[in-house]
Amino acid sequence: MASVASVGARTASADDGPATPETAEQAAWWAQEGDLWRRQALLADLKTWIVAQPGIETSGYIESVNNPEAGSTILLWKGPANHLQQQIKDKARQMGIPVTVEQRRYSRDEIDRAQQAISDAGAHGVFTNFRVTGIGGVAGDIDGITVYGEYITPPAGDLVTADAALAAAATAQFGITIAIKSGVGPMLT
Repeated sequence: MASVASVGARTASADDGPATPETAEQAAWWAQEGDLWRRQALLADLKTWIVAQPGIETSGYIESVNNPEAGSTILLWKGPANHLQQQIKDKARQMGIPVTVEQRRYSRDEIDRAQQAISDAGAHGVFTNFRVTGIGGVAGDIDGITVYGEYITPPAGDLVTADAALAAAATAQFGITIAIKSGVGPMLT
């Protein structure tokens, strides 16, 4: 039987247990990463609990925007506070999660319907000169949706002005606030 010798390397056996960091800096990094993953898991547990609540679809709840760094969440909500919103806030408090509520103009259904209408419209109406490559849904940074794509024929003037004009026309056509991001974004498949 041949043996292999290694210089300066520790051999591992099944009884060694998990690998450990070799420096204080590595140990601090692992501790920080572990805390981040723990907070993310706690936020995911809250979200799982929220979406399992009876009546959540008609409650006003739209989405949770989590901040794992802070271990907090923002509830996107349409309409007045109600019993279910209070239950969610109470559950978050029990779990040690700071929660705030941000009012929105559009429900999840309104956003979903607008996304579908834009997708169905294709290159018609306001998007005749714009190839849509992606349609963003519920997001923390916009009370509405974002449409990604590129102009078929370059617009006269600068893109910022063209995007703003297209956003205004699309908002009027589809009845929901629409932001346009040309030249970037996800591809539709």
